[in-house]
Amino acid sequence: MENIEKRNSFNWLLKLKAIYNSLKTAEKNAAEHLLKHSNLLSGMTITEASKFIGCSQATLFRLSKKLGFNGYPELRQAFKLNRDSKEFYLYTDIKQDDSSEKILNKVFSTTIHTIQNTLDVVNLSEYDKALNAILNANKISFFAIGGASSVAMIGFYKFNRIGCNCTYYTDPDLSLIAASHLKKQDVSILISHSGKSKPVINAAKLSKDSGATSISITNFPLSPLAKISDIILLTAAFAEYSSRDILANRVAQLCLIESLYIGVFNILHKNKDELLSNVNKIDDIIKLNKV
Repeated sequence: MENIEKRNSFNWLLKLKAIYNSLKTAEKNAAEHLLKHSNLLSGMTITEASKFIGCSQATLFRLSKKLGFNGYPELRQAFKLNRDSKEFYLYTDIKQDDSSEKILNKVFSTTIHTIQNTLDVVNLSEYDKALNAILNANKISFFAIGGASSVAMIGFYKFNRIGCNCTYYTDPDLSLIAASHLKKQDVSILISHSGKSKPVINAAKLSKDSGATSISITNFPLSPLAKISDIILLTAAFAEYSSRDILANRVAQLCLIESLYIGVFNILHKNKDELLSNVNKIDDIIKLNKV
């Protein structure tokens, strides 16, 4: 129970990072104070906190609600759970003069903590909804572009191995065509770290218009993609290297894809005795391409 409470105490920090760019100016100011002075604010009432921050009590209440709390007292309780803990990971950028050892440590540490933070923010109810939608789907279509394309391809590969009717699209025009042909019992899985990729958003809109169930994998719960999706699976990847393209983002997305795959496989295996033998048969067939 203690570990669960500790994990939940970090969720507000991760959620705050995820929604920060979508906040209003007054809310951003309050958010910055929360990040800098959470230990101090943990002992304040909403009246005292609003005076300290220089905002209205209504702003603090709205921000608390956006972070998933019923009000400021619950947020303050999360501060207390978080106080004196050093477990929350602050991402460190790689510098030009970093040694080989520092580069290795930073890359691996960032990836490990991104995976753990993503696990902390995964909504089990949304995950179960995604599993149910995939299990009942006539067809599964993956949509992504750019760096997320590899994640879509791996998702297609994994689900295809267990006999699911699935496809993947990484070309903007083909994505629109494919999404427009989806049916009511189909599922679209849309992958975009920012949730702002226009081709993926357009595919999501067409998917929704066609009646298909849309599952988005994104880092930002208030992004355009998240807002139009039926089911949202969040990552928590906030590292920023100078190179911009962060592998940790993709690893977190892949962990969600793998979790969906294993969940579907386990349920299908219970209901279809021949599934495991078919998978073994596919493994034997793939060996034909190996020396």
